[in-house]
Amino acid sequence: TSQARRLVRLTAFDFDRHRPLDQFFKALVDPKAPQRLRLLIPPTLVHTETMRAIYFTDPTTGYVMRFKGEEIDGVFLQKIFLDRKGPLERLLAAPEPDVPLAVLKRMSGGKNEIALQNVQGIIAALQSQTEGTYSLQKFVKPRGMHAAVYRTTWRRVGPSTTVLVSCAKRMTIAPSHPHAKNYWCANSTDLDTNTVLAFKGKPASETQQICAEIVDYVENRNA
Repeated sequence: TSQARRLVRLTAFDFDRHRPLDQFFKALVDPKAPQRLRLLIPPTLVHTETMRAIYFTDPTTGYVMRFKGEEIDGVFLQKIFLDRKGPLERLLAAPEPDVPLAVLKRMSGGKNEIALQNVQGIIAALQSQTEGTYSLQKFVKPRGMHAAVYRTTWRRVGPSTTVLVSCAKRMTIAPSHPHAKNYWCANSTDLDTNTVLAFKGKPASETQQICAEIVDYVENRNA
């Protein structure tokens, strides 16, 4: 039955207890499937010991795209992560921007560890000079003066829930400051400087619908 086939596909999926990394992004793109997923994601470079791939949203079609191996062009990566052209010498000599350029995420001690990246950090990751398993994701500045993110837990049975994680510190510190991530990133595990509030309304319903569409794609992309 169709339900049994969906169960097999979900059972075969390698769920990871950590925040989304390789397995999550791989599930968003299936070149052999007749269906494709429309989803807006920041450009994301996923690097492991065995693979290296870039995921991004095609600005023309809105579909999630994946380039890997020889398909990854350094000039292309530099353009989508740095939004600028020119030789590396000029990029490295440019003044520091007042907003972080990217976030490097890696697993450490059973949880995600993040670090804001400047031009040098991005270029090191793009040139495979950064070791280990990690994802490099283009930084998306939240609206307003405080770092904030909606986090949705999708449930097949029962209502899905959405919380708003918001940092009390204003995003005014230089990205190069040693503690800049405490100002530019919301952190649900640091409740001294962050709040986590249940949220309802349009943003909640929109993120819950996005999660439902991802699940539907994973289950039915080959239907």
